[in-house]
Amino acid sequence: MSGMPKYNFEENFRRIKRQKKLKFVVVEGVDDVPIYESILSYFIQDEIDYDIIHSEGKKNIKTFHQENPNLENCFYIVDKDFDDTRLPMNNVVFLNRYSIENFFFCDDVIRSVVAVSFRVKERDALGLLNLDEFFEHVNPILKDLFYKIFYYQTVRAEQINIDGEETNSWSSTFISDDRMWTLSEEKINTLELKLYPQGVDINIINEHLAQCEVQFQGFENSFPCKMLKVSLQRYLRDKAISINKKFSGKFNDTETTSTLIMSHLYKSKALKENIEPAIVFLQSNN
Repeated sequence: MSGMPKYNFEENFRRIKRQKKLKFVVVEGVDDVPIYESILSYFIQDEIDYDIIHSEGKKNIKTFHQENPNLENCFYIVDKDFDDTRLPMNNVVFLNRYSIENFFFCDDVIRSVVAVSFRVKERDALGLLNLDEFFEHVNPILKDLFYKIFYYQTVRAEQINIDGEETNSWSSTFISDDRMWTLSEEKINTLELKLYPQGVDINIINEHLAQCEVQFQGFENSFPCKMLKVSLQRYLRDKAISINKKFSGKFNDTETTSTLIMSHLYKSKALKENIEPAIVFLQSNN
């Protein structure tokens, strides 16, 4: 299997049409490619020849499929997120969490990370370090923010674009307390004010949520968890130090910690079950 993609999405789609004997798994972002490469390589036999490529979004996938409805050598894995783009086709699976980063917050994954980092058996790992306190702190705070971001992204952003104005970016907003793992209510309030400088009627949001039948199902399922990478890394670091000061070198920076967690995502039973159709596709003889 080849390494990280060196093509833009148009070139990737042309490869699907030209290399019909090669199977392709199509994901949304460039950064998703090495993550899925690591996950799928754990479940797929080495002799199976396939490649993982990026599409730069659901809309490109939808357009490509509409123009090439009969291709049988590709399968798509798509984020759940807030996008209501419908993909009426058989060779696609939606993540049942917001994005791949949401699977960082699986007991199966954290157990494996802790076991390797602390050199203990997996059955003992969650007894040393788990995410219970993290969940208890984060969920009540993010529930209200989730609803406001969802309404902004699915309603307000479209209205702003129609008016010819630029939407506000929120997905990379830093919402952690300074030098701590806990979330900053001040930073969250600043983000909400950025999205709704004139304020927002919560009743209107609730009506929209009811129409869409959207409910907050815990931050690990519903919230854009890319925004929580720093908090997670700091939480793991602080818990490691509290267990034993000799672990002070563990989980010291966000990127290294995220990479470590990504390398253990194959441990998530929930993720494996979710992407099972893609695994079946790659292992089939078609």
